[in-house]
Amino acid sequence: MTITLQTPRYQPDVLGAGYEQATLNFPDDYEGKVVATLIRKKAEQPTSKAVLYIHGFIDYFF
Repeated sequence: MTITLQTPRYQPDVLGAGYEQATLNFPDDYEGKVVATLIRKKAEQPTSKAVLYIHGFIDYFF
């Protein structure tokens, strides 16, 4: 399987001001189409750190 990486196209998110979302499309799996949504909030100060929470791997949402 080959996955081609592309720069995500962000648009405003329903969470409100400062939040953006990007839709990520992946190759189909055994159940069909695979899509993920990446949500970000820009930091006031530039940073090189990030945290990624994956639904189903944690018991709660912040």
